[in-house]
Amino acid sequence: MMPHIHHTDHVRVAVACDDGVVRIFVIQAGMSGMQYIRSLPRVQGRALSCAWHPTARDVLVVGSGDGCIRAWNVAQGSELVRITAGRWFCSHGGGGCGDHVYALFP
Repeated sequence: MMPHIHHTDHVRVAVACDDGVVRIFVIQAGMSGMQYIRSLPRVQGRALSCAWHPTARDVLVVGSGDGCIRAWNVAQGSELVRITAGRWFCSHGGGGCGDHVYALFP
C-alpha cells in the first residue's frame, strides 16, 4: 500500500494486489474508511509493489511478478511506459521486481 498526499483534505492510496490489479482508494478527512476510486488494468502475475511519482501527480509505478515495471497514468488508467526486467532478474534480485520500484525515483 502506498499513500499519496496531494490535498490537505484527502489522501490517495494505491494497493498492489495478488490478483494482478492495483486498486486506488481515497481517504477523506472526517470520513471513516476508504472510498474506492478505480482499478488499473490487470497484469499477468501478482502486482508486488507500487510507488507514486514524487512530482507527477497522477503517475504511479508498479512492479509485478511478470517481470515488468510499469508507469501508469492513474487519472486515465493508461500505461505510460513498461520496463521489462525479465523473470530471471526478478527471481534472483531479492524477491521480485517490486523490490526495485523505489530505485526509479531519486
